[in-house]
Amino acid sequence: MPAPSSPLCQQPPRLVPEWLMWSMVVGCLSLAVALIPSKRQLVGRLLEDGENQRALEVAHGTPPAPAPTAPPSALDNLRVSLNPDFHGPGAVAAAAIESATDPTACLDLVHRMETNLAAPQKRSLYQAIARSALAQNNPALAAQVANAAIQQGFADPELRLSAVQSWRWAGKPEQALKILEQWRTTDPATFTSESTDTEITLSRETGANDHALKLLLSRLDATGPPGAAPPEILELALTIAGNAGRIGEVLPRIALWVDAQPAGKATIAELASAKNPICPIFKHFAGLLARHSEWSGQPGPALDWYLKLAVLGDTFALERANELQKGLNRRQDFKAVLQKIVPVPGQPKYTRLLPTLLADAGDYTAAPAAYGRWLKDNPDDISALTELGALYSEIPDSPKALATYEKVAALEPGNLLARKEIADLRLVLKDFSGAFKLYNTLPDSAHDAITLENFSLLAESLADYPAYNRSLLMRYHRLNHPSTNDFLELARSYALINQPDGAITTLSEGLRRLPDSRVIRTHLAQAWRNKGNYDQAIRLLAVPSLKDNFMATSLFIEVCCLKEDYQQALVFLGRGIEKKFAFPPDVLLDLGHIYFNNGYMTEADILYSSVPDEPSLWPLIANARFQRSDLSGAETFQRRYLSSLQVPDPQGWLLMGDILRAGGREAEAQTAYQKSLNLMEEKLHARPVAETPPSAKTRPTTASNP
Repeated sequence: MPAPSSPLCQQPPRLVPEWLMWSMVVGCLSLAVALIPSKRQLVGRLLEDGENQRALEVAHGTPPAPAPTAPPSALDNLRVSLNPDFHGPGAVAAAAIESATDPTACLDLVHRMETNLAAPQKRSLYQAIARSALAQNNPALAAQVANAAIQQGFADPELRLSAVQSWRWAGKPEQALKILEQWRTTDPATFTSESTDTEITLSRETGANDHALKLLLSRLDATGPPGAAPPEILELALTIAGNAGRIGEVLPRIALWVDAQPAGKATIAELASAKNPICPIFKHFAGLLARHSEWSGQPGPALDWYLKLAVLGDTFALERANELQKGLNRRQDFKAVLQKIVPVPGQPKYTRLLPTLLADAGDYTAAPAAYGRWLKDNPDDISALTELGALYSEIPDSPKALATYEKVAALEPGNLLARKEIADLRLVLKDFSGAFKLYNTLPDSAHDAITLENFSLLAESLADYPAYNRSLLMRYHRLNHPSTNDFLELARSYALINQPDGAITTLSEGLRRLPDSRVIRTHLAQAWRNKGNYDQAIRLLAVPSLKDNFMATSLFIEVCCLKEDYQQALVFLGRGIEKKFAFPPDVLLDLGHIYFNNGYMTEADILYSSVPDEPSLWPLIANARFQRSDLSGAETFQRRYLSSLQVPDPQGWLLMGDILRAGGREAEAQTAYQKSLNLMEEKLHARPVAETPPSAKTRPTTASNP
């Protein structure tokens, strides 16, 4: 035997063992032999194929004409591979099925020869036929094949899903759902999440949204904490819930998810100052939550999210937040957002709104600056200037408020609000004449209760009685139920401008409205007395309700003496009235005249003597003595009075002239009259300090005045 190193021993290595090579040769020959049909089989096939002439030739042994040999078809290969003597039929059969164009024929062939197949082989063949049916666009056949496989016990997840998808593609989702329901019931352990997704989809397609939502919520419950829920599942759940009319069951889960995010926990200020961008999915879900909250009647939570989204630059959220905050009275929250984002690009209205919100909140530090930012670009904005003026008035900063309102008046001279505010501010700054001038130039319709009060006080203090009367008249016409004092004040203003008829008309209306008012009745009588109509005055005063009224009784005594109706006076008053009231000296003297002219000398003397001998009362005593024809006593008291005066009294010299004329001393009387006339002329040419209202003057003390 040659040595190992001999070249003769160095044989090339075989790639295939010799025994395997011979086995493959034998197998191929056997297959070739098996594929050669017998004469009988060949005749049958030719008849089936319509080759009648060729079948006769084969049957009679006539040699066929030479023809090209055709390769075996897929069904031929399948038929051969299903032979029990064929080695490894499963793989070959599956390959034959997938290359066949008639899955129905394949299924029929498998059914006829399934007794030759083992269970694993059947499963692969059913699956191959189903795939072939799908490839031939026959999902209904694929579903039937998969269903048949399941019924024969091949109920693994792959086949079940294949059946479900095939029924779905065949347009029969109800059949697919039945398979899923059976699967879930009989074999829950193999029911995968993919199967659940498919069941949810099919439930939605068939309108079973309640079932789809139930499945989806169960999946969400199994995901753990709210923040761990997949956002795509949350969004799908919200969509399904909307279709099922059960949004309320999903919104809390979305809220929990959003709240669990860092941006959901952040405040408005923190979001505004965040350096890292907020993830889009958070904005998407926050907006989704906000909108659905608003649509489902929950404006409060909706506004919370709109405010956060507005800070993050969502202009739609900003618009919705602006609308919702008005009805929810949350201007403070909206103001805080605007402070962080103003100016908003392309939205100047928020730059204008911010100072208004700051002013309403009483933020006197930030509001003026915000107005200034707006007015810098919009200097002619009347409304902004007006608001700023009101803000300065509240602070208060009256000079700045005045300057602001004056800008308004310059831009819009007919702006009555600005003119009123300017007048009020001038009054605050003690520019009384300037304030009065503005109040006086305002039309009646522009005045309100405050401006009328200010106007009236200024007019009275500045002695502009026509303006004073105008202010009271405006106030009177706006009163639904004027009081006693309203009538008295207005009547007094008429007296100040020497319009007694206006005073009488006013007091008459007051007495008509308030017939039980003794004060108005008395003042009306006084007005008639001042006009010289003593009869009207007496008629008003001679009523029982005034008999115990000091002012009315005093006036009644005076008017009766002026009319010299002493008898009527005593009839109404009776004797002893002086014991009831503490009358002043002038009334006591008049009452003395009444007693004197009715023959009650003792009572008259007592009243005359009760008047103190004082310089201020000397003219009254002189007039009383003159009325009693005691000319000597009258002259004595009157001269004493005139001698005591530092400022001459024209009326006093007029009474002196009457006394002297009554005594027959005409020349001296003319001298006294001339002196009175000279003093009156001097008084007319002199500038009066203040005019005394006619109603405040004492009654004439001269005999020549009726």
